[in-house]
Amino acid sequence: MPKPYTTEQFWQMYETLPEEIKNALWAPETGDNIAGIIEKNALDEYHDDIVDLCSQVFVGVVLPQQLARELEKLGIPTETAQMAAQQLNALVFYPAKLGLEKLHKQAGEKSEATQVEIPTPRHSDRDDYVVRTEPAETLTEPDIQAGGEQAKEDPYREKAE
Repeated sequence: MPKPYTTEQFWQMYETLPEEIKNALWAPETGDNIAGIIEKNALDEYHDDIVDLCSQVFVGVVLPQQLARELEKLGIPTETAQMAAQQLNALVFYPAKLGLEKLHKQAGEKSEATQVEIPTPRHSDRDDYVVRTEPAETLTEPDIQAGGEQAKEDPYREKAE
């Protein structure tokens, strides 16, 4: 994927970035999250292009809401591109949302205003979110009145008198 700017232009744009964007751009968590998303979605062949695309979002060349479309332009299937874009927005760009809004507000002052849209991550976007597939143990009315089966076997529970 050809970059829309030269290395010199990148560094010129970088110098104007808010401090929180600079920190987010070089944070180890950012690289780890991008690598994890690439691996999770089996996009290893697009690794360098996705990293470049993320840096374009951080410097303000690409808006976060354009990410899925830009991923599709790389040849990534639509569903996978949308899923990867959602994960990138939630894990990489959402933590830097305020800085990205400042950046795009500055750009908007030079031309026409641009709204940065990074949706708030849902709990279901998290990798450690687990859905219970087995029903929880149910207590019957007599068990509840008797304190439940677990309560009788608890050696740490004080006996009521």
